[in-house]
Amino acid sequence: MIVLHIYQLFIHKLGQTLAKTGWLATLALLALTLLSRTPAMAEEADAILGTYLNEEQTAHIEIFKEGTVYSGRIVWHKANRKDYKNPDPALQDRPLVGLVLAEGFVYDPQEKEWNSGKVYAPDDGKTYHGYLWLEDGVLKLRGYVGIPLFGRTSVLTPLK
Repeated sequence: MIVLHIYQLFIHKLGQTLAKTGWLATLALLALTLLSRTPAMAEEADAILGTYLNEEQTAHIEIFKEGTVYSGRIVWHKANRKDYKNPDPALQDRPLVGLVLAEGFVYDPQEKEWNSGKVYAPDDGKTYHGYLWLEDGVLKLRGYVGIPLFGRTSVLTPLK
């Protein structure tokens, strides 16, 4: 009963304070600010969506989005081969076309990169940590073990 009374007093005082400070105008301004920034941030984050040619010019990789997470899959492969270097024998017969080889990337607006992802390399059958960024009209993908210093960067060229 005492807790309820204290809660009611708190709500009453809060209401009086907000009424005096023009809380509705402040709330409207805050909502407008948040709503105006969200589409711009989403547009910036979606800048990587599309299909790219890999560095070796042997595959087309489509970057797609599920919710707020970005991934990449092979949509064309020159040799149309299987995933024969996969360490799991049960997966060695799967085709590379359709294979999701980059997944779990989340856009970081401060860093202007998509990070926290994993990259599967069909050439050696291993999975690496990774991040992506746009530079000079191309998409760069850094795959690494442990820290980014110990890795390799691939350049993906957008297909027109």
